Amino acid sequence: MPPVAAIRVDTSYLASRHRVAPFTLHRPATASEAGELLQRYGSHAVAMGGGVDLSNRLKLGERVDHVAYLRGAADLTRIEQDTGSLRVGAAVTHQEFANHTLVKRALPDLAAVWRRLGNPRVRACGTLGGNLITADAHYDVAALLAATGARLIYSPATQRLLTHIEFPADARVVLRYETAYKPAASVAIALSDRGAGTWRVRIVVGCAYPEPAVGECVGSAGGGAELAHALVRGLPEPVDDHVASAAYRRRLITVIARRLVADLAAGRDDDEVAL
Repeated sequence: MPPVAAIRVDTSYLASRHRVAPFTLHRPATASEAGELLQRYGSHAVAMGGGVDLSNRLKLGERVDHVAYLRGAADLTRIEQDTGSLRVGAAVTHQEFANHTLVKRALPDLAAVWRRLGNPRVRACGTLGGNLITADAHYDVAALLAATGARLIYSPATQRLLTHIEFPADARVVLRYETAYKPAASVAIALSDRGAGTWRVRIVVGCAYPEPAVGECVGSAGGGAELAHALVRGLPEPVDDHVASAAYRRRLITVIARRLVADLAAGRDDDEVAL
């Protein structure tokens, strides 16, 4: 029998806890302490909320010297109501956000959508800030925040630390979000009441662009297909890649937008639109 040749297999792309390099773990008690840590150590330090994405990167061999664990900072894990806004700490988990009384009262549609994001592990461990900072085009948080007009607040010490997210809570916002066709496209439609029967209608599309694309117009809740087409016309050309062509994505976005607008105009209370 001829000798069996040795086969060398490249395992450099495989994730493993054995590939995690040593690092110093810091537990800042406040957002101010966390910002100072990141400023002091610069590119050698990273912030960690739930660690959903960071742990995967470390298992793939990424090296960091210092990790600032944010879940121990009380002011980063609170949800508070201010005059005209809902202030959410960046280290709040998706589950905490979706189930919080203030969120369900001020933004009931958003809370309902949030309860469907990700899987149980992501909802229990992942944080709003971590999802944003990861900047994955297929993640949902950036699109939903853009749809509701949320404002991002960063640490005075460094722009690398997102500390809070502020949602406008003084206006009625009605929201629908469709993710059934990811990774080709996800679409959010949000209506904000402007009074006198008019609405600010905003469309936000994820997955089809490097970052969420936003279109906006003013119309009536019963604007129907014309309103949907007007929203889509204001969007840039989608990317053309191995997932889907630009032409397919634009057609898909148009169909989803038309259905979501029709659903909103019908005043349905479903958590999810049946397509």
